[in-house]
Amino acid sequence: MSRPELRYATTADGTHIAYLVLGDGPVDLVYAFGYMSNIDADGDVPFHAAFRQRLASFSRLILFDRRGTGLSDREGLADANALEAGMDDIRAVLDAVGSERALLFGLTDGGMLTCLFAASHPDRTIGLVLWAPYARGRWAPDYPFGQTDDKWEADIEDMERNWGSIDFARRDLSQVVPEATLSPDVLERAARMFRAAASPGSAAAIQRTRRDSDVRSVFAAVQVPTLAMHSSGADDFDEARFSASLIPGSIFVEIPGRDYLPFWGASDRVADEIRRFIEKVRHEEAELSRALATVLFTDVVGSTERVAEIGDRGWKELLERHH
Repeated sequence: MSRPELRYATTADGTHIAYLVLGDGPVDLVYAFGYMSNIDADGDVPFHAAFRQRLASFSRLILFDRRGTGLSDREGLADANALEAGMDDIRAVLDAVGSERALLFGLTDGGMLTCLFAASHPDRTIGLVLWAPYARGRWAPDYPFGQTDDKWEADIEDMERNWGSIDFARRDLSQVVPEATLSPDVLERAARMFRAAASPGSAAAIQRTRRDSDVRSVFAAVQVPTLAMHSSGADDFDEARFSASLIPGSIFVEIPGRDYLPFWGASDRVADEIRRFIEKVRHEEAELSRALATVLFTDVVGSTERVAEIGDRGWKELLERHH
């Protein structure tokens, strides 16, 4: 299978955002990675490449590297992965591919970004799919799921010292995919992926942004259909379920397993849930469009009859009183 052509979108501030398009399905699905990515190198990771192809089988899948990561511009590391800038990244990519409205798929802190975009631009958002969402980085009395400052600092120091090494890859994967067999080949691929996605400095800057994030009020402001999922045995399952509950009307689905990533283990089940959700949202939109068309037609017919009764001048006066 030939590799898709990598292209660049340009944001309002001149930042170049790398993106790829896979598939030609009936709905645009924007995949916002958590944390950091390299959408080109990611195609060489078999389990994730297969997951991407599965999503592209029922959508036009749009992948992008957020600023500060992967193949997008690395300038402005202090602002790397900032949510407001990330919104501009999504908007630029949507414009570049000619997409007026899309369904957004946010992975972990990609969920923060997609929720902010949906709350700010509901006219361009069909719906949301979230995997392992969380709404705040730091621990707080009213958010006991967050990490302590000491834990954040230890993680950041580890990134600055060991980013992209085999040992770092082993520690990271043992946490996010605890049921996986970590062969030397898997570890080497993961280490290369880390190095391709970010430098140690940019990884640490992004981690600080994650630490400082608090988007609970943003989650509460989302008004589009939302599906949230996570592995039932994952350490942060309760956090994901609580965070999803902040979104009005959201649906939460438990996926069997312990993995932190959706494209490992139960990836087929995850893809099936996304496909069914897309079909449900598209069906509901079609039903709403038909209902609105019926109301509009009935209103037009009624207006015509009323004009005949009172005349054009009387109709004009009636409209003026109404408005």
